[in-house]
Amino acid sequence: MQVLAHDSVAALLEKVRRDRKGNLLIYIGEGCCDGTAPYLYENFIVEPTAVQAGVAHGVPVYTSQRLAALHAGETWLLSVISSVSDSFSIASDYGLQLVLSPQQPEQEG
Repeated sequence: MQVLAHDSVAALLEKVRRDRKGNLLIYIGEGCCDGTAPYLYENFIVEPTAVQAGVAHGVPVYTSQRLAALHAGETWLLSVISSVSDSFSIASDYGLQLVLSPQQPEQEG
């Protein structure tokens, strides 16, 4: 599983870095409420078995071993949408939500 980040993520991270001073991390988990929704955290400690799936504009992106194995060889795009959600993710403080979508392999012509 490889995670790439859209430019919209850079804009969000710029705002967050201006307002917060801690270490940022994006985690794609298997939570009970939001499933595999990506969360942006500050000073979050991942479990020892977590797998780094990418870097989003300087912020590490981690996921569980199970999700990494399930999506091995796949590329996913992290982006931002407007959302009025009550989430543990820092993105919700800005009226935004991180979303993950599959990237189709490029066709050779």
